Amino acid sequence: MTDMKQHPILILVLVFGLLSGCASTPEKKLKREGFTLSYRDKAAAGSPVNKMQLSHPVNLSEERVRTYLKSLAFEELSLFGKKKSVFLPQDLDRMARLLTKAIQRVPDYKIIHYELETPGGTTAGDIFADKKYIHWRFDSIKGMVFSGRSQTGWGNTNWRMVPQSDQ
Repeated sequence: MTDMKQHPILILVLVFGLLSGCASTPEKKLKREGFTLSYRDKAAAGSPVNKMQLSHPVNLSEERVRTYLKSLAFEELSLFGKKKSVFLPQDLDRMARLLTKAIQRVPDYKIIHYELETPGGTTAGDIFADKKYIHWRFDSIKGMVFSGRSQTGWGNTNWRMVPQSDQ
């Protein structure tokens, strides 16, 4: 009779161990010269992205990825805010090859997350593609964290992306 009671307990312990082992599996990250790249589950990106039908991987050349990176621009929402490139030429050299490989290999249930450390601050975000577009979503640019509010507190800055003519 005691053997029958031990089976459910043993199964419960095994299931708990399996679940806790899966939950603590570290995310694989590639770090090189202040640039960190990883794949994340698309569910971690939030409901709108999780509902999207992603079209990964995407076959892009390194030159095309460089063109995309060069075209990304933002402006600070301040009195003297002006349009600036998100990535500097030296940033492109550190990022382009690794991003190209990641875009070409990401599975359709993952998104690409990156962080670039620069003297001006961290630029971080996600990259994912649907059937029509490659989406570049930024969490921070040059150390300025994105705020969806149009008004920010004293001393805080906010920014917005500036679309180019071909975007």
